[in-house]
Amino acid sequence: MSIPPNQLDHFSPGEPWYDDRGNLINAHGAGFLHHDGMYYWYGEHKIEGTGGNRAHVGVHAYSSGDLYNWHDEGIALAVSENPSSEIARGCVLERPKVVFNAKTGQFVMWFHLEPAGTENYSGARSGVAVSSTPVGPFAFLDSFRPNAGVWPQNTPAEYKRPLDAVEQARVASLELPGGPVPYFPKNLLFRRDFENGCTRS
Repeated sequence: MSIPPNQLDHFSPGEPWYDDRGNLINAHGAGFLHHDGMYYWYGEHKIEGTGGNRAHVGVHAYSSGDLYNWHDEGIALAVSENPSSEIARGCVLERPKVVFNAKTGQFVMWFHLEPAGTENYSGARSGVAVSSTPVGPFAFLDSFRPNAGVWPQNTPAEYKRPLDAVEQARVASLELPGGPVPYFPKNLLFRRDFENGCTRS
């Protein structure tokens, strides 16, 4: 359902927020960019139901000069119809963030990616796409797990070691849904991911 667009001059927390076309803003897990006096809002375009937990459309973009009124810029990064693509329909493509690279003149989108077919956030990849404009279309370049072989800053010396057999068994027995939960074992998961790298988007 849509309503005629209105020019807003205030925020209404907890109320539906509509774009300039009268449609609800659809940009979950948002990231924002301020560039040349304009604000850009990027987020996951969700569909209804449990299917919305995976990407079926892509990353939606909006622009605004005042942070109240948002213009629908369309899909900045679309999922691929090629089933062999890492960003094929059905992947998890979330929390997009865009930065401007002044050296290349390109806008760079980073996002957390779980390729289609991966379960329980086992992919844990960082995806990268680029565009010559802030609203796209962005072209997907690659995904990877960054910082392989690099310890986080301020890691105490006693933790700079591989997991032993007992620790490996403990981590393997846990259900890790992808977000922080109280039973996460401290000082184990980043050590598990040391060799292959990990994503934190």
